Amino acid sequence: MSSQVNQQPQPSVNTEYTADELRRVQVIEDAVAGKVTVREAARLLQLSPRQIKRLKQKCRAGDTDWMRHGNRGRPKPWRTPDAVRARILELSQGRYQGLNDSQLWRVLTENEGITISRETVRRVLRQSGRASLRGPGRPRREAPKPQEAG
Repeated sequence: MSSQVNQQPQPSVNTEYTADELRRVQVIEDAVAGKVTVREAARLLQLSPRQIKRLKQKCRAGDTDWMRHGNRGRPKPWRTPDAVRARILELSQGRYQGLNDSQLWRVLTENEGITISRETVRRVLRQSGRASLRGPGRPRREAPKPQEAG
């Protein structure tokens, strides 16, 4: 005969949540349980009472997925397509090697027909670990030497 203990379902605490998200879950669960009023929960989370009521309806005991946004984990719809990112990296390491970010952006838009912002080119290059190439710049002027008092 095995002795089984009936256990209450424990909330599935996911390590992907921030401290603020976990606090939100706790306050809403307290509001559902009646430990906190809607008005107090609204004050604690700096939300309107209407939003607290909406979150209470979504809340399910023992589960925290109700709080997760539906788009979480999905790529942004405006993200630069992987094919364009790969082409930028390929050209920056091949034909246009040695150009800095602004020069590369100008060549990509004028010669290659890739319509993309300069900042996006910079971001793609930095995410791949490539730093911007800088020219030699202007020669530095030496500071004047102090004159001796006569």
